[in-house]
Amino acid sequence: MPDLGEGVAEGEIVRWLVAPGQEVAEDELLCEIQTDKATVEIPSPAAGVVSRILAEEGAVVPVGDLLVVIGAEDAKPGLAPPAVTDSAQSRVQATPAVRRLAAELGVDLVDALALLLDLIQRGLDLVERKVVQARVLDSLVLEF
Repeated sequence: MPDLGEGVAEGEIVRWLVAPGQEVAEDELLCEIQTDKATVEIPSPAAGVVSRILAEEGAVVPVGDLLVVIGAEDAKPGLAPPAVTDSAQSRVQATPAVRRLAAELGVDLVDALALLLDLIQRGLDLVERKVVQARVLDSLVLEF
């Protein structure tokens, strides 16, 4: 389930607007979810065929849980690639617009996130080295 706003930890599936086997377009409405703040409609993150619905109507689902599988390994040629069948890809939180742009550019969101995290770590390592060097210089100056 996508993040629906600050302070929203879970939501109840009120009604499914799609069924297994149904072809959906990107941003087509999949279901209605009621939170303690509002009832919201959840759009599809990608185009494809609904393979499975993972949460029944009436179920309370925490933010981050998968609701539906769009596409499958045995999907027919010509359909969009699966949106949430790969667990790592589905854990990357991105808006439908970002997912669409990534697909248009041929960018794998998992790879992009891994690269970003690597760059952040390298930056932190560089900062840490500079801090250590500064402390060593401070201690040398104080001892002099």
